[in-house]
Formats: sequence, structure tokens, C-alpha cells
Amino acid sequence: MRYVAHRVAILSAGSVVETLPSRKLYHLPSNPYARLLVQASGLSLFPEPAV
Repeated sequence: MRYVAHRVAILSAGSVVETLPSRKLYHLPSNPYARLLVQASGLSLFPEPAV
């Protein structure tokens, strides 16, 4: 997903529950449903590397 879109919207039951830059989806999703989607994808939630 991070290579396809710059921003993503997370939908739950037909409503947008979170929008964020795609790189942050794997690092800091704030919505519990977004966290479940990332975990279900097989990717783990890692802190964003320091720049």
C-alpha cells in the first residue's frame, strides 16, 4: 500500500474512521480498527525510524 498511494482512508461499516499518510499506517494508526487491519495483513507495527 505504501508504494501505491500517498494517503489512505480506513473505512469501517461504510464510514471513514481514519485518514492518514500511507507510511504512517504501518507505524502509528490511531484507530483500533486500523491497527487490526495492519496486524491482519501480516505486517507488524514498528515505530517510525528516527531521521
